[in-house]
Amino acid sequence: MINSVLRMERGAATLLLTVVMLLTATLIVLFAASYSLMQQKIGANQYRNQKAYEAAEAGLEFGIVYLNQNSATILANPVLGKIPNFSNSSTTNVILGNGCQYSIVYSNPIAFNYQLILITSTGTSADGTGTKVIQQLVQFGSSFDNPPTNPMTIQGSVTLSGNAQVNNLTGSTTVITGSSLSMSGNADTNTATGGSNAGHTGSDVQTNVASVASMNSAAFFAQYFAGGSAALKNSANYYYTSNYANANGITGASIWVDQSASYGGNTTIGSSLSPVVLIVNGNLSVSGNFTVYGFVYVIGNFTSSGNAVVNGSLAVTGTMTGSGNDQTNFNSTILNTLKQLPSIGYYGRVGGSWKDF
Repeated sequence: MINSVLRMERGAATLLLTVVMLLTATLIVLFAASYSLMQQKIGANQYRNQKAYEAAEAGLEFGIVYLNQNSATILANPVLGKIPNFSNSSTTNVILGNGCQYSIVYSNPIAFNYQLILITSTGTSADGTGTKVIQQLVQFGSSFDNPPTNPMTIQGSVTLSGNAQVNNLTGSTTVITGSSLSMSGNADTNTATGGSNAGHTGSDVQTNVASVASMNSAAFFAQYFAGGSAALKNSANYYYTSNYANANGITGASIWVDQSASYGGNTTIGSSLSPVVLIVNGNLSVSGNFTVYGFVYVIGNFTSSGNAVVNGSLAVTGTMTGSGNDQTNFNSTILNTLKQLPSIGYYGRVGGSWKDF
C-alpha cells in the first residue's frame, strides 16, 4: 500500500515536471517567434526608413541643381520678403524607380534675402509608411567672382591705332599687358587724372608685366572666374560651336563660343542693366557697330575695328589690336551688376548646415 502511494506520488511529480517543462518550452517558442517577428518588423521599418532617407537625399541633390537652373522662377513674386510656395511635377511627389518618392520645399530663413536658401527634402518609402526629412542651406555665389579693376588686361602685345581708345574714368590704370604696347595715330588711353598717347606713355599703362605673361591658361582664367573653365563652359546659358552671330540681342547671361568668332554689322550683346559674360575659345574679331556690355574673355587673339565698343572690361590670353573708333570703356557698375546676376551665379552648399530629423 505504501509503495503504491509512493509510485502515485512519483508519477504525479513526473507529470507536473513534464507539464512545467512543456509550458516552459512553449513559452520559449512563443517568445522566440514573437522576438523573431519583432526583429522582422524592426528590420522592415529600418529598411523603409533607409529607403525614405535615400529618397530624401536624392531629392536634396536634385533640389540644388533645380534651384540653380530655375532660380528666377522659384524666387519670383515673393510675399513680404519670403519665397512663395513653389510646386510642380519636378519638385513634388516625384516617384523614383524603386517606388519611393520625394518632395522639395524652398524657403529663405531671412526675409528679403534670396541669396541664402533653405532646401527641405522629404522622402517617403514605396509603401508610404517610412518618412525622412533632411535640410540643407545653400548660398548664392558668382562664377564671375573677381571682376577686374581696369578696362584691359592682355597677356600678349597691345597695338592701338586710328582713334582707338581705352578709358578708365574711375581708376588710375587702363592697360595691363604681359608684353609691349604700341600706339599710333590718335589712339590714346584716358583716366580722370591723365593718360597715354602715341607720344607719351603715362603711369596708367603697365607693360611687360612678368606675372601676367607667365600665367598658364588656368591661372589666368582663375583671376576672374570660380570653378575652372570646364565648369563654366558646362553651365553657360548659351553655348555655340557654330552660328555664333545668334548672340546678338542676348542679355543677362553667360555665353561660351567654342570656336573663333567674328562679329560685325549692328550687333549688341548685353545691356547696362543686364550685362553678359562673353567667352570666346578662339580668336575674336569685332567690327562695324558692335557693342557689348559686360566682361569679354578671349582665349586667343582679339581684333577690334570700326565702331566696336566694349563697356565693362576685356581680358585676352593672346594679342590685342584696336583700330578705327574702337573703344574699351571700364565700367565697374556694369561688372558688379554682372557679378550679382542669377544667371551668372550658382547656389552651393553651406558647410555644416545639413541636418536630418
